[in-house]
Amino acid sequence: MITKSCKYCGKEFQVRNYRKDTAKFCSYECTGKYRYENNKKLRKAFTYDKSGSKHPMWNGGETVNSQGYILIYSPDHPYKDKRNYVRKHRLVMEKHLGRYLKPGENVHHKNGDKQDNRLENLELLTKDEHDKLHGKETAAYYESKRIRKVCPICKEKFSVPQSLDRVNCCSLSCAMKKRWKDKGIEDFNRK
Repeated sequence: MITKSCKYCGKEFQVRNYRKDTAKFCSYECTGKYRYENNKKLRKAFTYDKSGSKHPMWNGGETVNSQGYILIYSPDHPYKDKRNYVRKHRLVMEKHLGRYLKPGENVHHKNGDKQDNRLENLELLTKDEHDKLHGKETAAYYESKRIRKVCPICKEKFSVPQSLDRVNCCSLSCAMKKRWKDKGIEDFNRK
């Protein structure tokens, strides 16, 4: 071990022989402070405000989120998200009404296209109305995706999701009866 003096604070510290030429600082903290104070480019990077339109990747304050909605950068909006964005359809409706939307108000896209933010495609609904509207759409959608079948044992009609299309019976008891029938056991009602 070799004793060296820190280039920033002057404190003595121990280093192994293989680092005798490269070790200059006693800690990461001293390394960072020295680089900050002695590097103009680095100092400029720490003091430069890179938010909003000053960021090198700025694209006009418009982006699309993972749900498909267009977001607009609005740092002064009272209902902005944590990144200072507001959904564009809400801003269009607010401009039309001349006021901010209340927390219980939702803007619905009539044609279902989340990026079609024309005023004639937007409708202002309460949260309950909006939930009810989408609840009906969702139930109808999932019902249309189900497969309708007839039970081979009791002849009752039933439906299953597409993922369970191999299910052939309406209940577990009918499935057991079908299995017995396939094995040649004819007495279904035995106990």
